[in-house]
Amino acid sequence: MARAYTPALTVSAKTKITRLRELPLPGKALVKLGDEVSSEQAVLSAELPGEVEILKLLERSGLDLEAVKKSLLVKVGDSVSRGQTILSAKSFFGLFCTELTAPIDSQVEFFNQVNGHLGIRGSARPINISAYLSGKVVGIEEGKALNIEASAAWIQGVFGVGGERFGEVLVLSLPNDALVDKQDLQKITSDLKGKILVGGRGYSIEALREAQHLGVSAILTGSVNSQTLKEFLGYDIGVAITGDENIPFTFIVTEGFGELAISERVMTLAKKLVGKKGCVNGTTQVRAGAMRPELIVCSAGLEETQSVGSLELKVGATVRIVRTPYFGQLATVVQLPTELEKVQSGAIVRVLQVQLADGRLEVVPRANVELV
Repeated sequence: MARAYTPALTVSAKTKITRLRELPLPGKALVKLGDEVSSEQAVLSAELPGEVEILKLLERSGLDLEAVKKSLLVKVGDSVSRGQTILSAKSFFGLFCTELTAPIDSQVEFFNQVNGHLGIRGSARPINISAYLSGKVVGIEEGKALNIEASAAWIQGVFGVGGERFGEVLVLSLPNDALVDKQDLQKITSDLKGKILVGGRGYSIEALREAQHLGVSAILTGSVNSQTLKEFLGYDIGVAITGDENIPFTFIVTEGFGELAISERVMTLAKKLVGKKGCVNGTTQVRAGAMRPELIVCSAGLEETQSVGSLELKVGATVRIVRTPYFGQLATVVQLPTELEKVQSGAIVRVLQVQLADGRLEVVPRANVELV
């Protein structure tokens, strides 16, 4: 009987989690090995160089090249402020004065002796990387990255959009199979700004827009249909990798696409996390190096729960398909052939036969499903 090699999304009240925090360019660590850090604390820092702006001094001043060279008041390496005079020339026995000023705070990068172009680089922009987890620094790669470890409650989703955000967990007082509408959010008397909302089988587009209006930090719900997702984002999205979308809150579904109620095991754990501060990340990658969207509540103080590895892949088990063309759909295992079979891609793999929600029977590779 097949067991733990078929994956399942983690829903755990207590587990050890490690996250790599990494800079996009060389910088420095703001913490030391062994330090305890909080989720929103900056732990890595770097400076992103400003863009170079080219000032065509000949064209802007009306002077010839030699006059520009004599009248230039700055040199390579100088720091200049916005509005500072960088060129001053007098003509007609001092009756007329030509002046050029710096358009931005910058540093002189170069001066071209042939065409009179002056290159100035804008001020560097600081980049700070937060800890994400409230935990302990367990590894540092100086100037580049570090690892943070924490004991936490952990809920994985099947698909998400939006990046890292933080907030307080709030469970909706609705049935697991309820479609969350605008009025449901308006009835909540507590302030929803900065909250992570958990519950429902999905959200109407009006509810998503109301969540934006109310300043919600993140939403975890059962499912979403493709049209609602498209309306919310403003464009069609692929399922290969997500997380960089410019949206007002992070949105995560725990079951799949369509109209699927949020699972009872997610709700049971979420109710224990109400009022606690969590971090969410909607990043999803379903190909090599798979990444799942997640809600993490560090130091939740809960007892360890039964591992999801105890779920068994057997006839009658419910699985979620994690590859196209049935990505996100739930199905029931009908047969578990023991022989390898050739699939449409040409690969020879171990397969299973499943029955989809609409009654269709399909054969899919076992690597393309996970237990729920």
